[in-house]
Amino acid sequence: MPRRPKSPKPPASKKLAEPLSKFRREIRDMFGARLKAAREEAGYEHAADFAKVLGIEENRYRHYERGSAEPGFELFVKICQILDVEPNDLLPFGKRRKQKERPHSPTDRVA
Repeated sequence: MPRRPKSPKPPASKKLAEPLSKFRREIRDMFGARLKAAREEAGYEHAADFAKVLGIEENRYRHYERGSAEPGFELFVKICQILDVEPNDLLPFGKRRKQKERPHSPTDRVA
């Protein structure tokens, strides 16, 4: 019986892509949960209402909260401005501000 040739090793980029994909999914999930909490905390009870304020379709916004998509940079900045949150409040890369540290209005912010 003839031997089958060995299958080629996956390229290094393929090896890196798998853990990166898992990492990216985790980031999206965490972002989605934090986004929903920040939206509700800001008084937007329904995702549809907040999507309308952002100027995007509700379905698209819901993908962000579910972690199945991520907003582009400009939309991300707009989300942070409208919800009056820092990027680190939504992303799991840095220290989040505590509830009591959040300013009540944009004029209360310290530079």
